[in-house]
Amino acid sequence: MRVAIALIGGFFDPIFSDGEIFLRAYVKNGVTRFGFIDPARVVEVKKDPDNAFVDKEIHVARRDSAGGVDVFKVMQIDYQENGMPIYEGDVFFYSVNRPIGATRGTPDTLALADWIDAYDQLLFNSID
Repeated sequence: MRVAIALIGGFFDPIFSDGEIFLRAYVKNGVTRFGFIDPARVVEVKKDPDNAFVDKEIHVARRDSAGGVDVFKVMQIDYQENGMPIYEGDVFFYSVNRPIGATRGTPDTLALADWIDAYDQLLFNSID
């Protein structure tokens, strides 16, 4: 329960501004830590060809001068016989406002941008 509260407290704020969040899971000394992957660096999200709900891997542009991409597997949940979950993969990928079959999410603030643009045009036209 403590983990869930800690994750909610500001950790998922980028999902509302970017429409998606990529969390890379690192295990160090038996402790799992998370790191952000900038959505602007994500080149492509590959889906399972047999199931439109399942994201398989993400391709992230490298920062070095050589270029290229790093490929990370999206976390998949499997269950043991005793019901305990097993997570397999490198990256947790969450997105909002994404239709079935789409590869990327859209931010909640995108609809607000249209209203701000219309208001800007209204003010500009009232000056003329």
